[in-house]
Amino acid sequence: MAAKDRKFKALRGLMVPEFVWSFGGDGNADQAIEAWKRDPILAAKLFQITGRRCGFRNDENNIQCPPNAGLDYRAGFTKTAQGWRMSYFVAGD
Repeated sequence: MAAKDRKFKALRGLMVPEFVWSFGGDGNADQAIEAWKRDPILAAKLFQITGRRCGFRNDENNIQCPPNAGLDYRAGFTKTAQGWRMSYFVAGD
């Protein structure tokens, strides 16, 4: 919901610091948030992707939505000491 409602502060709290993203950068979570503020279509795509079925990837500490995205848009989540946090949102290779 944070992505859909453009609640970027809440969204940032759900991301790991070493967050990986594409679409014009690959810096960190704060840079991703700034890019999403400028491009609402990406924030909407994030909401759409995370609303799909997800599945474990590699082990029980990593989830991807959707699980078999191939090179399409996909979001990953990692189990941390603070709970599940988004670790990437990418498309392509």
